[in-house]
Amino acid sequence: MRDAGHLDTSRLANKYRRAFKWRVSRGGDGIESGVAGAVHLATSDYPEILEDYLYVSRKRRNNKTAISKLQLQMLNDILVQERSIKHYKEKLSADSDVSAPAAQNFIKSQVFAHGLISNTIRQIGDGIAWRSFGYDRFTQRVLCSHPVKQTVLAEGTVAELDEWSSINDEQGRMAVFNALTNCIGIGDITAVDANGDVELIEVKSGKGKGGRLVRQKNRLKHAAGILNTGTGVVEGKSITSGSLPIVPKNYLAELNTMLQQAGDDGWSSGLLAPHCHVECIDLKKLGKHDQVAPKLDEAYRRHTVKWNQDLASRGCSLDAINFIPNVAPFSIFPFDDRTCIELATGAKFFTSHINAAEVIRQFEASGWLVECALDEAIEKTKGEAVLIVTKGGFFCHIPPGDFAKLQFEMLDPSTLIDECELISGSDPKIAGGYGVWTYAGEAAQWN
Repeated sequence: MRDAGHLDTSRLANKYRRAFKWRVSRGGDGIESGVAGAVHLATSDYPEILEDYLYVSRKRRNNKTAISKLQLQMLNDILVQERSIKHYKEKLSADSDVSAPAAQNFIKSQVFAHGLISNTIRQIGDGIAWRSFGYDRFTQRVLCSHPVKQTVLAEGTVAELDEWSSINDEQGRMAVFNALTNCIGIGDITAVDANGDVELIEVKSGKGKGGRLVRQKNRLKHAAGILNTGTGVVEGKSITSGSLPIVPKNYLAELNTMLQQAGDDGWSSGLLAPHCHVECIDLKKLGKHDQVAPKLDEAYRRHTVKWNQDLASRGCSLDAINFIPNVAPFSIFPFDDRTCIELATGAKFFTSHINAAEVIRQFEASGWLVECALDEAIEKTKGEAVLIVTKGGFFCHIPPGDFAKLQFEMLDPSTLIDECELISGSDPKIAGGYGVWTYAGEAAQWN
């Protein structure tokens, strides 16, 4: 049975509220208009504009002036999108001539398309932030840990821009306008020094709410303390962080090849590794997904015949368009600019099927005992682990965020095994409890 034991990611609550949402891979209200909006965007001129933004953000990453000017253009663009969304929502709610279902669906599709543009711009902003932080997952994990609805139509944006501009005028400092990102949920401005030091800044506008400002300042102090010491309380849990001497192994190059093939043929399918089968779709080339579904099913059965009844977990890149705190943004993937934008807008997408039984076999071949996996592990740990492994009396929980790297970043399970080995051999005071670990060699895999 295909995807027996499918890991239902909808059970893993996403409380990181951001300005854009979609669940196109699930049934439900609004899906038809959402898909229509995505297709409209994919066939418009706008992807080329987004591609230009991404190109500058990568090509001129070390040019502070260029990145500053780019942020201003992105900010202006998001402002246009937010005003358009507001306009269409007002039309939808007003008692006018939009009561007909066709008219309502059109307006909803426009709202979705403008929201998708804003979200893609913010993914490009996430790429600017990740590069500024040296691709340090721990830093961005701390900074995204509070729910926030990013918007530039809010009161105080002018004051924030003034502070942002003054920081960029300083020698050796660059400022990131936080509302241009999905991944920074604390403060208004993030200043990064040439040596990598990060300063979180809350800008007080003329008549700000005193209580909110105090709470925000406390969050800033708390986040700064965690980033300085590498320890602290994140989302109610005491955590320890550290860098592990690991160069991650992944199959991103193979995924890129399959995405290019999908661009030529409309779809591609193949076994990237013994544990991972991937399907890629190009909606612009293919048209309706239903037309190729039987071919995908046949290819899946042919490629995974050795899996038999093994448990399989499915992850779709369309789900990663929404903000996921533990998954790298498409804007830093080592693909060409057009492919990254196509993934960010859903014009292209991939579905990865992870053979959990094969992942378990790899752990067991390295001497680890896997106590439970997937839904059973999620149930037992209340969503905190996808795998529970043990070796020599040491228990290790593989969190959903690490498992997501297998699904969305094509990480090889051997990297997770290496991580468990290093953690189990470290100081018990460090290895005990919750850990947020980074890989010293990870930056080299990203753009």
